[in-house]
Amino acid sequence: MSDYQINHYKNIFSYQENLNIYNSILKRTFSYGERDRLDTPVCGMVSELQLSEPLAILLQDKISGIQLNATNVIRAYVNLFTPLDRPFFHADGEVITYLFYFCPNLDLDEGGETQFYVDGEVRGIMPSPGSLVRFDGRILHRATSFRTMPRITVAFKYAFTK
Repeated sequence: MSDYQINHYKNIFSYQENLNIYNSILKRTFSYGERDRLDTPVCGMVSELQLSEPLAILLQDKISGIQLNATNVIRAYVNLFTPLDRPFFHADGEVITYLFYFCPNLDLDEGGETQFYVDGEVRGIMPSPGSLVRFDGRILHRATSFRTMPRITVAFKYAFTK
């Protein structure tokens, strides 16, 4: 699996833009989450994102600046994990996943990284405010919750371009 790519793009949004988006997402309607795998319990909360929403358009514009031909979105949604949530490892399938991090600050002790299982090791990406991670959806990964606040990410899943 060492050929699977994980790219972290920092400062996609300014600190103030990040906070504005974070606070607007907190006002969304969420439903009780999803199963990471068929053998796991439901975890977290989710809010589907319509591609015509201003937030989705803004984020797709950022993705287009990184990936040309980024027009084949399979799904877009917001994940919210509370401090007590304990997500499981899972794969997204034959997709390229873009994961935007929106949080008030970056604090090593707060946690909240996305963990990837690659070549027998767990590697983490810290959720830098206003940053983006792009990765091959076939990589096993999981969220970790923050210690004291909601962990919010916005995910876009794109079909592989042939």
